[in-house]
Amino acid sequence: MQFALGVKPVAIDRLKNGFRLRMADRAVTASRLFSTIPIERVQALCAMERRHVLDTTTLISLYFSFSGERGFPQPIVYNFSHEGAWKRLTVYSDFYGLANGREYFAVEVVAEQPDQSTQTAASDFRAHVSANGLFRGDLKLEGSQVLSNAYPVYSRGAARHADKAIAELNAFGIQSYGRHGGFNYQPTARVSTLDAEAALGFERKASQPPQAVEVSPQNEQVPSPLLISSPTTP
Repeated sequence: MQFALGVKPVAIDRLKNGFRLRMADRAVTASRLFSTIPIERVQALCAMERRHVLDTTTLISLYFSFSGERGFPQPIVYNFSHEGAWKRLTVYSDFYGLANGREYFAVEVVAEQPDQSTQTAASDFRAHVSANGLFRGDLKLEGSQVLSNAYPVYSRGAARHADKAIAELNAFGIQSYGRHGGFNYQPTARVSTLDAEAALGFERKASQPPQAVEVSPQNEQVPSPLLISSPTTP
């Protein structure tokens, strides 16, 4: 298996025996193609008509370091209040230890608008945690990331439009699945794994005793598929 990171796909061509993925500097071919990128993106690569706009949310990740007094002992905290746009924070230093004497954590913020700035999100988070006594001390924003198409929005008719677009991709020969490619909200990595196994035709076998050894047929040839992956695929 080979991985190509940091490359930009340009187009997907349907060949007699598979696909050709054209990139800025080269092209690769394979007999099968799996896609986990947003549906409209793979439609554009295949020069397919985009019939409907599928709404999604934008997710902002804020990375903080902290020195002071925390108002909670748990490593993961969810925000279910009506105030504050952030939805979850994970204190990674609880698992991996302090860095230069400081705690560090990530905050996930659902952007109210696709172009919402990270500074606005950070200011909203600071105001909310300060009002609720979650952090007392030196709270420093170390970095951030913005992910568009983070989660599907199931507005009226969206699921039906997504299913139709995925069916058209399947008819073209592309298997599109996952949170982005399948317009499928996946709450856990376990759900993502099961969906991927189903798409690949993988069948789980019953547990074998420790002394059992599974031997694959010697002449079995497994085709090498193309996988266009999302940066947030678990």
